[in-house]
Amino acid sequence: MRHPHQTLIRIPSPTSYEAGLTKQQEGFVVFYRRLQDLVRSRDDRVSEQTRLILNQYEDLKLRYGDQWENEHVCNIRLNDRSMEFLDDLHKRHDETTQYFMNLQDRFGSAEEKGHVFRYTDLMYSHIKFAVNYFHDASNRLNAINGRDTYGMRVARWITEGAHIYFDNIEKVIMEMRDRGFNRPEIVEEAWLTMMWRAFLWHRCHYMVEGNRVPSQHWESRLPVYIG
Repeated sequence: MRHPHQTLIRIPSPTSYEAGLTKQQEGFVVFYRRLQDLVRSRDDRVSEQTRLILNQYEDLKLRYGDQWENEHVCNIRLNDRSMEFLDDLHKRHDETTQYFMNLQDRFGSAEEKGHVFRYTDLMYSHIKFAVNYFHDASNRLNAINGRDTYGMRVARWITEGAHIYFDNIEKVIMEMRDRGFNRPEIVEEAWLTMMWRAFLWHRCHYMVEGNRVPSQHWESRLPVYIG
């Protein structure tokens, strides 16, 4: 994560393919619209954390406009993004860190069977299904079963992939149960928070092309830190 109170945001891109659903506008918009639908359908049964994420998203849209959702508008500024913008996102990102620390403290005891929460388990559970989003999106589109693009003129597999991310919540819940945490309502809000955390991180950074890590180091266990 960038240092607080600095506008230096450039970091080396780890691969030649740096696109991602938590970086692109399509991912932002679909996440926001699906979250709106979720909150409306649940009404007063939505958790405080889930409602907080929706409120914060709408607050950032109101405060910063396209600079928040559209990576192309945001990246025009490169190292000249406003300090207010970056510090605001950084603060909200720190709040997600605290959320997960509190969650692990709350559900970190092995004495209560079926209720041990680990952030790494949530991350692994998400990745297990997320890696298939392109294949799954292509299948839906080939079956003429694609969903709303919300007016965005983009390759439809991108927006459909973002829908599939959201669809995978139920799969993540089941995977987390198998990993020892059987609290569906907590897994749902934790997944939403993890995605929210990723959106915030991407708007605080700009990946630049450069030398890649040589292939002989691909299996290295040497820790690498991004400041």
